[in-house]
Amino acid sequence: MERDADQLSAAAREAKERRNRQKSLDRSRRNTNPDQYQLSRAQKREQKRRKDAGLSDRRFVPAGPRKTRKDDEPVQAYRHDRLSRSYRKGRAGAAEESTGLVRTRRDRARAVAADLVATHGPDLVVEDCNLTAWACQWGRSLHAFAPGTLPAALDREATATAEQRNTDGGVRRASTRTTALSQHCLCGHRAAKTLGQRTHRCPRCGLEGDRDAVSATLAAFVNVDPDKPATATLDHTAARQGLQHPTMWATRPDHPTHQGPARRPVRANRKPTPAPP
Repeated sequence: MERDADQLSAAAREAKERRNRQKSLDRSRRNTNPDQYQLSRAQKREQKRRKDAGLSDRRFVPAGPRKTRKDDEPVQAYRHDRLSRSYRKGRAGAAEESTGLVRTRRDRARAVAADLVATHGPDLVVEDCNLTAWACQWGRSLHAFAPGTLPAALDREATATAEQRNTDGGVRRASTRTTALSQHCLCGHRAAKTLGQRTHRCPRCGLEGDRDAVSATLAAFVNVDPDKPATATLDHTAARQGLQHPTMWATRPDHPTHQGPARRPVRANRKPTPAPP
C-alpha cells in the first residue's frame, strides 16, 4: 500500500495536528490538576532562583511526571481527575478523528485487496510474519502502517471471490524461515540482504529489480499447506522456468491473468454474498 508524495504530505500534516491536540489535552489536564504532577527541573530551578532573589512565588503549570506511590502507581487515579469543558470537547474530537482514520484505512485496504484479487486471482500466498515481534522492534510507529489490515482484507476478498466462482482460493501463509523469499532470486541463487537494501541484484543471472516485487514473484512458486505455514517450500525449478519465460508469470495491466465477474470489495465482519444459483 505505497503512498504518493501528496498522501505522505497529508499524512504528515495530520500526524502533526494529532500531536498538537494531544499536547493541548495534556496541558489542560495538568492545569486543572496541578497537585497531581511534579515540577520539571527547569521549573524547580526557576522557583529556587525567585526565592533566593526575594521575588514572589510564581504559579507554574507542572511539566514534570505524575506523582506516584512507592509501587509506581499514581497517587490519584486518572479517572478521579477534574476535567474542564474544553478538555472533554477536545477528547471527544480526538476519538472521532481516530475512528475516521481507522475507517479510511480499512476502506483503502479493501479497495487495494479487490484490485489485487481481480488482477491475480483468489489464490494468493503471503509471508507469515510475526507482527508481535515487529511491535517489539518498532513500537507505536507500527500503528501508522497497520500491516495486518491489508492481509485481513485480502483474505476476506479472496475467500469471497473463490466462493463466488465455486473454486478453491484464499490467502495461504508461507513461513519465512523455509522460503526466505527476499533472499532468493528466480534463478535459485541465494544472497543475503540487509533490511535497508531494497533493490535486488543477482550476481549470477544479472536480474535487477525491486526487492518486494521479486519476492512477490517468487511467492507464485511456493507450495504450502494452507493450515501449516512451516510446510512452505520454494519450487526453484518452476521459478527458473519463469525467469526464462516471463510470460508464464508476468501480468500486464491490460491483460490480467485471472478474469472474473466484477464485484464490490468485502467489508470486515460481513459474510460474503454467495453466488447466484
